Amino acid sequence: MEGDAMYFLGKEVTPGWFPIVCHWLTEASAWVIRLFPHNGDLVTGTNYLLFPINNGWKINVVWGCIGIKQMSIFAGIVLFYWGPFRKKLWYISIGWAVLTIYNVFRIALAVILTKGHIERFDFLHDGILRYIYYGIIFLLWVIWEESIVNKHKLSWQTFIRIFRQ
Repeated sequence: MEGDAMYFLGKEVTPGWFPIVCHWLTEASAWVIRLFPHNGDLVTGTNYLLFPINNGWKINVVWGCIGIKQMSIFAGIVLFYWGPFRKKLWYISIGWAVLTIYNVFRIALAVILTKGHIERFDFLHDGILRYIYYGIIFLLWVIWEESIVNKHKLSWQTFIRIFRQ
C-alpha cells in the first residue's frame, strides 16, 4: 500500500472506482470547508486539499480515507447480530449513509483545524476524529439493538438508561 494505490504481492490491485470515490470525497469535503468563514483560500486538486498558509502542505484523500474498513465493520456487526435479515439490509444502508456523511465532515474538520498548524493533523486524524468515527459505529449498534432487536421506542431516556447500566 503506497499512497493512492493498493498493492498485493508487489502488484497493484486498486479497484478502478477508488479514485472516483476519493475525488468525490475531496470535493464534498471542500464544499463543507467553504461553508465556514475565512476558508475561501482553500486549494483543491484531484484528491488533495490545502491552504496556502500551510506552505504547500496538503492533505491527500486516498483510498484509506473513504471509510471502507469502518463501513465493513459496521455491516459485519449488524449482519452477525440478532435481528430480521430484511431490516438488516436497510439498516446497513442507512448506517453507511451516516458514516459517509460523518467521513466528509471528518476530513473537512481535519483540514480546517490544521490550517496554519499542520502539527495538529496526526492528533486529529489518528486520534479524536477516528475515535468519534468508532463511537458513531457503536451508537448505530446501540440503536439497532434497542429499536430493532429489543423493539424499544427510542428516546433520550432509553439512551440514558442504557449508559447507566
